[in-house]
Amino acid sequence: MSTKIELTDESKVKTREVILKALNDASYRERLVNNPKEAINELYPGYAAKETRKVVVYDQTDRNTLFVNVSDLEYILFDGDQDAIELSQEELDQVAGGMELAPEYSSCKSISCIF
Repeated sequence: MSTKIELTDESKVKTREVILKALNDASYRERLVNNPKEAINELYPGYAAKETRKVVVYDQTDRNTLFVNVSDLEYILFDGDQDAIELSQEELDQVAGGMELAPEYSSCKSISCIF
């Protein structure tokens, strides 16, 4: 099984368009940070209605600050070994018992997955 996540060309284009607009339009960037779904919906009508996951956007344009996103998805996208990310026995027991995993174990945590 491949650990790489392949994004569609359409998804890549949409993601770049959202980011480019935010980089060139300060008011859009503010709307994107404050209400991501509605801001994305401005470019792609219908998006807010179909996306059920929470979307979080941080303005990381300050060149004097190094921002690091700690997520299993980013680790895998940067060619990390997916097998190195394992659930603890307690987490496995929770899943086996029918409990939901914490949000940090959701399948997608990147803006590139929202389209």
